[in-house]
Amino acid sequence: MECGHQIRAVHSSPKQRRISDEKITASNATGENQDPNTIVPEKQACGNCMLIPHYRQELQRQYERINYLSAELNKYQKGLAWLKDDEKCNRYTGISSYAVLKKIYGFVKPYLFQASCELTKEEIFVMTLRKLRRNTPFIDLADDYAICVNTASKYFHRTVKVMHDCLQYVLEPPPKEIIIRHTPQAFKRYYGNRRVLVMDCFEVRTERPGIPKAANAHHSAYKMSSTTKFLIVMAADGSVAFVSNAYVGRCSDRFITVSSGFLELIEPDDVILADKGFDIADLIESRGATLNIPTFLRKNVQMNPLNIERDRQITSLRVHVERMIGRIKAKYTFLNGTIQVNSLRRSENNCNTVDLITRLACILFSFNKSIVSD
Repeated sequence: MECGHQIRAVHSSPKQRRISDEKITASNATGENQDPNTIVPEKQACGNCMLIPHYRQELQRQYERINYLSAELNKYQKGLAWLKDDEKCNRYTGISSYAVLKKIYGFVKPYLFQASCELTKEEIFVMTLRKLRRNTPFIDLADDYAICVNTASKYFHRTVKVMHDCLQYVLEPPPKEIIIRHTPQAFKRYYGNRRVLVMDCFEVRTERPGIPKAANAHHSAYKMSSTTKFLIVMAADGSVAFVSNAYVGRCSDRFITVSSGFLELIEPDDVILADKGFDIADLIESRGATLNIPTFLRKNVQMNPLNIERDRQITSLRVHVERMIGRIKAKYTFLNGTIQVNSLRRSENNCNTVDLITRLACILFSFNKSIVSD
């Protein structure tokens, strides 16, 4: 009896076997309960192989899209990476080398303000240099960096102050021995181992103040407009040795020389080259130095040939300071525009925006190659 029951349990009916086969077929089709060692049919394997090239093409297309979007993103993230090319760096910042620009940024970075908006310190730094270099309107800078105009102006003026305070040591003249050691042969030919300083004044156009007294003080008879005046001194090697604060356009060269503090830098045996407008021979000689200016031509008096040669020598050397002024204005076109009256107002430390911008332009100019060839 037990054997008969076992036989009936094993042998099922045809209908039951058909239902069981259908379940097994459905399970294999969906991949359930499939043995991992089961061999995939050749037809199915060939179908998967045909999809591989398609997947590779799709992957390549996604890579290209990522690269394109990254490039588009870099256009709007105008930090230091945007200026890796030296030519582009010079075009937008006035610094001819990207490596030098990175070192300047690394020096001032700890003192820069962290913007409350999404701007990074790098972007604020580059935006400030772009304004100085190309005088880009604040409305255009605001569009480039997705900020409002007032925010662009605020961070520009803050960054100018920070950069000036961090880098103003550049305008401090080096020791006399170092200047003499690096004096070009064109100066040594005439003055030997004496320190030579070349001085001149330049003017920046400003808006006409509304107060009549201030408007009269700023009027320059030379430029025939309202100007602000600076004294600049160049060392023989082509570096900027001194820059004064701003003075009104009517100030004389002698007054600026006395009140700017330049005389305190002069040491005995120095040679000062200047234009005829600098009537300061007594001031220079009182410091034990020598002033060389072109000879004044008197009426109906023929100039001595020796004086002609001397004047030619002075002019050939003094022209370098005029070239330097032209280069500074060409590099930082903010100084070629018309300065607003608000920028002329002095703060508690007796300094205004024009002072900071002009001095910072001279500082940044000093990081480029010298204009005087050895």
